[in-house]
Formats: sequence, structure tokens, C-alpha cells
Amino acid sequence: MAAIQALEENVPRLYTEHTTPAFIENGRDVSAKKAPWQSYLWDTWDKSPEVDLTLMTFACLGTFIKFLDRQNLSTAYVSGMKEELKLYGNDPGALVDDMVRMKTATQMYVLRALLSICETNHSNHQVMYFCGSWYQKNELARRMAIVNMAANAAPMFSAYLQTAAYNGLDGRGGMSGWRWLFVIDGVISLGVLFPQFFLLPDVPARLKPNFMFSAEQQEIELARDRKPEEGRVKQGAFTLEQARRWVLTPEIWILWLIAASQNIGYIPHQSMAFWFKAWNKIKANSYSVADINNYTTPIYAVNILVTSSMAWTSRRWPMIVLGAFLNFIVCILLATIPVFPKEKAFRWFLYYLTGVGECSNVMFWAWTNEILAGDPATRAFAGAGLQVWSQTFAATIPLAVFQNVNQPAVRSGNFTAAGFWIVEIICAGSLAYILKRKAAKVEEPDNETGASSSNGGSVHTFPLEGKESKADGAVTEISSKELEI
Repeated sequence: MAAIQALEENVPRLYTEHTTPAFIENGRDVSAKKAPWQSYLWDTWDKSPEVDLTLMTFACLGTFIKFLDRQNLSTAYVSGMKEELKLYGNDPGALVDDMVRMKTATQMYVLRALLSICETNHSNHQVMYFCGSWYQKNELARRMAIVNMAANAAPMFSAYLQTAAYNGLDGRGGMSGWRWLFVIDGVISLGVLFPQFFLLPDVPARLKPNFMFSAEQQEIELARDRKPEEGRVKQGAFTLEQARRWVLTPEIWILWLIAASQNIGYIPHQSMAFWFKAWNKIKANSYSVADINNYTTPIYAVNILVTSSMAWTSRRWPMIVLGAFLNFIVCILLATIPVFPKEKAFRWFLYYLTGVGECSNVMFWAWTNEILAGDPATRAFAGAGLQVWSQTFAATIPLAVFQNVNQPAVRSGNFTAAGFWIVEIICAGSLAYILKRKAAKVEEPDNETGASSSNGGSVHTFPLEGKESKADGAVTEISSKELEI
């Protein structure tokens, strides 16, 4: 159920034949309740592949390279950068990547700030906004899960790439192996960037015919009808009413707190690389650089497996609560058991589970789109807030409880992370309760109004100028004279 009142349609219907979108009843998306069993395997067998081939491809590639950039600092830090640049304090805590010729920590700070500006052009909230503009409810969480898998594949690739660079390129051209990692990263980034200028589609309400989408606009019209609450709402200048919604909609603030809590709760996974390196001080040569890079990668493999499992259930708040509860237990155990036990296996295993709660982020991304559907600006603002607040928390709280000089013995940090998982559980449960209460108060729509119910397949001819939409997003009835079947 939407938390806000949808805006009125302002994109006219064009006279064109196209297949009636499936799972639209009374102007609302009911795909989550009425999708056929085949959709549990995949949900677009019978749909045009252009969006999956373009939007999803670049969403995944862009996310992959972004998180590859981010991970490269941590990978380089334990692969010789710390010693070469004499980073023995907390310097790397705010840095990331693409810094081949850097000589000092100050240079890294400046370059990292510039990179952060570039990263904002491909943030999670932007990917989320585009996917929420194109995909129905039963499709959205899975698409976000695939993007999240790309985000988790990047650190794995970074570790293997650094191992190869360290073993095969260290000393080549007078550069250390960790510097070659950034060179390779830059080349990959350019290859991902340029095709997006020509192939990345706009949202349906603004999309124009091109070489991918039919000149007769059938595919564009179908895309708009598949998203009845927003497919024909083109955002103009922001209004005061929208600004008021941004501040006074409680669901937005709860979603922001969920995102921020999850970002802090996930930080304990970073301790594993420090843990391996610290063993070398207890017993020399316990773990090589390659070992440290490679042994941490199963964290992300576990994340990929859990993400796919959660997304395919299509359950929003239950998966958020489940993931947070499991990670709460993991963080409490990490905080209470010995950091350097005689038997390493159990703590090793716990580190591999530190990302389970983070896997449910695909659910609150999808939830944000569903709750705020119908108002593009509010949906975009709320999505951006997920990123802003989560990064704000991540840039400040770890400075106190996850300092690099204390790693991996960050007991207070692990307890802090556990506390934020409890906050996430409370927020997710509260939001589900609020939405259930609101849904109970909404009267059932009149069966004589709204868009016709259909599971797809029939072909309709829509009039050149459709009737105006109701404020709640439902399309008014089209008379038999205006609609030919």
C-alpha cells in the first residue's frame, strides 16, 4: 500500500495497439499476489527483453565497478600499501581507490573526495529509482537482488585481481602490485562508462522512441501501463506539497533509519582481513598476502546466496527482520568470544555470516519504491536519503568504535553493530504495522471503476487522449466508444 497520494497523470495516452499489461486491477499493481508459478523461476519470459538487457546490464556493471573501486582500498591496504605509505594510524578509514601515483595520505584524501563526487552519478538510490520506474512488484526485489549480487561480486573480484597483480605485476614499471590494481580498475571503469551514454533508457514517462524502443511507441505505452501509479506521471518542478511530504511522511524517516542501521551493522565484516593480518604478529607468516585477500571472499559468496534466497521469497519486512536478527546474534558472539582463540574455526565461520543482514537491503529498496509509488520526486528524495543517511552514519560512528588501530579487537564496535540491528528490527516491524493500519482504513475500490483486470494477452487500442486520472492513481473508466477490443 502506498503511503502517499499519487499525483495525477500528465502524459497522454497515444492511439496505439499493445498488449494489455498483466496483473493490473483497478489501476493498481497486484503482481505480487497473482503472479503465476512460472514467475518464481523468472518473471519476464513473455516480456520484451530491452529493459533487462539495457537497464539491468548497466545497473549491474556500474554497481560492480563502483564497489570494486571501494573495495580496492581495503584490498591494497593489506597488500603492501600500509607499509609503503606508512599508514599506521586511522588514515585509510575514509579512503578508497584509483590512486596509482599517490605518495602520501593527504593525496589519498583529495583523490578520494574527487572520486566520491563521481560515484554519486551511480548510487544505489539511482539504480533503485530507475528499477522502480520500470518493474512491477513481483519483479522489483529480484532485480535489486541481482544488482546487490554485482555489489558483492566486486569485492571477490578485487581480492582475486589483487592476488594476480601482486604475484604477476609487482615491481613491473617500478610500481608495486597494489598500484597495478588501480590501473586495471581504471581501464575496466572506462569500458563500463561509455556505452551507457547511448543505451541506458530513461523512465517510461519521459522515454521517447529510439532504435531500441519501437517508433510506433507500442513498447513505451505498454511500459507506462505496467506502472499505473506512476507510468504516466512526468515530474516537473518540485512543489511545496512535495517538499512537505518529504519532511512529514513518517514512513520515509523509518526507511532512512533502517538503511543507516544496516550500514553500521554490516561493518564487522571488515575485521576479517585485519584478523588474518594480526595472526602474523602472533605467529610469523601465518597468512600470506594472497591468503588474506582470498580467504575473505566467501563472505560475499554467502551474501550472494542469501540475497537470492531472500529476493525470491518476495517478502519485505519478514526478510529484513530475519536478516537483522541473525546478524545481531553474530555480532554479539564476535564481541564476547576471544579474538584470538586456540581454535580459529568458529570465529572464522562467524565472519562469513557478518553480511547476512545486509542481504535484506534489496527488500527495503523495493519497499521504498512500493510505499512511495505515484510521486516520482518523493520516491527519488526518499531513495537518496537512504544513501545519504547510511553513508553519514558509516562515515562518523566507525571513527569511535571501529578504529583501524584497534582492529580486529573492536569489541565496542561489535556491540554497537548489534544495537543497530535491534534498531532495524524495531523499525521494520513498526513500518509494517503502520502500513497494515493504513491499508485497513482504505475502502475497497468500486468494481465499476478503474482499469480492467487482466492477466495479459489481449490487445487493446487506446484513445489518443485518455481521460484524466483520479488522484489516487486509478484510471477512470473508458467508455466502449473510446476503447476497441
